Parts: sequence; structure tokens; C-alpha cells
Amino acid sequence: MLNLSLYHKLREEHSSNFKKLIPVSGDTSQKNLGLSAVDIQMLTERVTIIIIHSAASVKFNDSLKYVILTNTRSTRDICILAESMKNLVVLG
Repeated sequence: MLNLSLYHKLREEHSSNFKKLIPVSGDTSQKNLGLSAVDIQMLTERVTIIIIHSAASVKFNDSLKYVILTNTRSTRDICILAESMKNLVVLG
């Protein structure tokens, strides 16, 4: 994902910031975003700048239950997680 052209300018001007990224595995259709307790703890303690939430189901043939869980509950869960982050500056 970070090799997309969207990030080329950022990579040119601030390449050291990419070393700070820590990927976590989750699932927006699952409760608590499918994050492990270890990842939740790490996120609440270490995220200092921004969360960008862009996950959503945009397929019109997905079940209503799946779409609600993915698009609505996941947004709520991200807001709850963001509230617990000690140093978060921006939620976008």
C-alpha cells in the first residue's frame, strides 16, 4: 500500500517517517476491529499523530448485517479506541 503514488511525495520529503509505521492486522467486520489485546495496548500507548479510517464495504450485494458491522460498528469502535489513545492528535 505504501508504494502507491499517493505516498511518493511524502516518501521523498519525509522518508524517515515510514520507519515509524507499524502494521497491525484487523478486521472491520469483527468486534473491536478484530484487533488483538496486544495490538490495542500498543496502539493506545504509541499512536501519537493520526488515525485515518477509510475501511468500508461498498459492495451493494453484501448482506445488510455485514455492511452495518463493517461500516457503522467499526467506525464506533475506532472512535472508542481513539478516545483511549494517550497522545492522539487527529482522527480522520
